[in-house]
This record gives sequence, structure tokens and C-alpha cells, in this order.
Amino acid sequence: MKLFEKLIKRSQRELKFLHKREIYPLDSFRIKNFYAIQILSIIENHAKDRKIKIEARKNLIINCVTATEVYFKDIVKVLPEFPKVKENKEGIRDLLKEKISLWEAYLLFKEKDLRIGDVIASYFSFQSLEEIDRIIGKILNLKFLDSIENHKVNLDKEDREYYGMKTLCLKTDLPKWRNYLAEIFNLRHDFVHHVSFKDIIGFQRLGILWEHLDAFITVVDDFILQYVPAE
Repeated sequence: MKLFEKLIKRSQRELKFLHKREIYPLDSFRIKNFYAIQILSIIENHAKDRKIKIEARKNLIINCVTATEVYFKDIVKVLPEFPKVKENKEGIRDLLKEKISLWEAYLLFKEKDLRIGDVIASYFSFQSLEEIDRIIGKILNLKFLDSIENHKVNLDKEDREYYGMKTLCLKTDLPKWRNYLAEIFNLRHDFVHHVSFKDIIGFQRLGILWEHLDAFITVVDDFILQYVPAE
């Protein structure tokens, strides 16, 4: 149960300070997973039927991907409003042209108080690395996953204890991160769209997948901060 203790401790830090500030995308991601981990912890400790434990583990995978998608939707809603991002009109325009017609755009902005980011978040999904790379890359005019992979994060005290390092770089510290994240998205798709009670996912494997996903979001969040205007 050390894995759960480690994850719960991390999430409790977010809950402790949540009432003192507004909910940020990173908070939503970790809190959503915190509750899913709590549920799994109870089942792992008390359920006798192994099949029930497997279903709970599958549920955690589904929640992880849901939390990831919500995180990116929340980011996309505000990202095009930042001055550094507004300059990239071509990439944002290309995304809008993929999904809505001029007439639909007219109706949306005429009848509703929407930002460009609200429209993008509504029309696109973030349930694969390829889509995340393409959509965020278009908005920021860069190869997003390549940039994330090489970005180095200076971790705070709590994150240093969690990861066991002072800095975090996916390329050097977690070189297989793309494989693990692709596995998470693929598992989520299978668990949601193909009901099977013969699926098996081990507890240790689940921990490895979760930690790579959390590291990915941690790096992404730090990378995005460079576009946020200083108050």
C-alpha cells in the first residue's frame, strides 16, 4: 500500500490549500485522481474478489484519462487569450476551420459570450498523445511533445520528495514516458468501449502508468507557465 500512501500524500497537499485559492487546471487533475485513488485503496484493502479489484484498477485508468482531458480543455480555454499566444493567429485559425463553418462561428459568437478557447475546447478531444500534440502545437506554433520532452522543471520541496530528484526532465529521467502514456490512453479506450471481464492489469503496472502520467502533467504545467502573463 506504499504506492497509495505516496499518491494520497501528494494529493492531500493540493486539497489543503484549495480553499485558499481558485481551482487551477493542475488542482482539478490531481483532486480528480485523488478521489479515484481513495476508492481504489478501499477496494484493494477490503475486497476479497480479485475481479472487483481489477475493475477498480480499470476505473482508475478511466479517471486518469478523464482528468487529463479536462486538464487540457481547461488550459485551452484560456491559452489563446495570452498575449504571447495571440500572435499565432494562423495556427488557431486552422483549428477552427477544421471543425466549424463561418455561419456556425457567426452564430456562436453572436449568441453566446464565448472565447476562441471555449470553442476549441468544445470541438476537440484530448484522448491521445497525437491529438494533444497536434492541438496544443497548433495553438503555440511548435512541436509540443518534443518541447515538453526536453523541458526541465525545477521541482519544489514536496515534488522533490515525491520524485526523489531536484529537477525533472522527461527525456532524461523518464525516457519511456511516451510509451507509458500511449498505453494509458489505449487501455482507457479498451476499458470504455470493449467490456471484458478477462482484462488483467497489475497493481504495480498501474503505479508505473500513474507516475508517468503525473510527471507528464507536472512538466506540461510548468512549460505552460511561460505563456501566462505576470500579474
